[in-house]
Amino acid sequence: MSFRVTALSDIGKVRKSNEDSWGAFPDASLFVVADGMGGHKAGDVASHLAVQTIYEVLKGKQPPLDSQVEQASHYLNDSIQRANLRIYEEGKKNPGRTGMGTTVVAVWMGKGSASIAYVGDSRAYLLRKSHLRLVTSDHTLVNDYVSKGLLQPNEAEQHPLRHVLSKAVGPQEHVEADLINLATQPGDIFLLCTDGLSNMVSKDLMEEILNSPDELIRKNEKLIQVANESGGSDNVTALLIECT
Repeated sequence: MSFRVTALSDIGKVRKSNEDSWGAFPDASLFVVADGMGGHKAGDVASHLAVQTIYEVLKGKQPPLDSQVEQASHYLNDSIQRANLRIYEEGKKNPGRTGMGTTVVAVWMGKGSASIAYVGDSRAYLLRKSHLRLVTSDHTLVNDYVSKGLLQPNEAEQHPLRHVLSKAVGPQEHVEADLINLATQPGDIFLLCTDGLSNMVSKDLMEEILNSPDELIRKNEKLIQVANESGGSDNVTALLIECT
């Protein structure tokens, strides 16, 4: 299966620097979005290292086939483990980068399948037959509370700790990524994004924009535009993959 891709990143209206990174690597059928941890030193370094390391590990590997999704997940998970260790060791070597970390969401496209791995609160959505659904589940303290029945979803939306990550790539020596395998169809659109988009733009509005007749790049421009018009309180990155 072939695909079209577009990616955009914007500093937003508040932040003084952009700590997001993204990578589109058609030669490896690999697409990655990462968000350096705000408030930590060298978040931009961490997100860049994550994207580059994942690509370096996977660029020589066979993209997933329908019968090989478990093997693909293994490779994808290994790439995130290596990225985690690289960032962790860089933080130990350089006092100015101690504790740096990043979120990661990666999609490895194959023939009729997609393998997804993620850590943190950068998200993957799938638009299929005009319906947009969230594929990933945020690794945040508040989302953990919801899953344990300690908070209701509507309470979580306004909780003061809703942006606190429960895990990220880099701060600790080990991290566990969540892994998902999906069958793909022509016409599917995957959206990978940082929380600068998902916190500012509702899923319904994302769905409306992605269902518009605009070209893929214009859809992405609109997503970034709406996030900034809604306040632009964070860096915002969006990567779209359309299966053809």
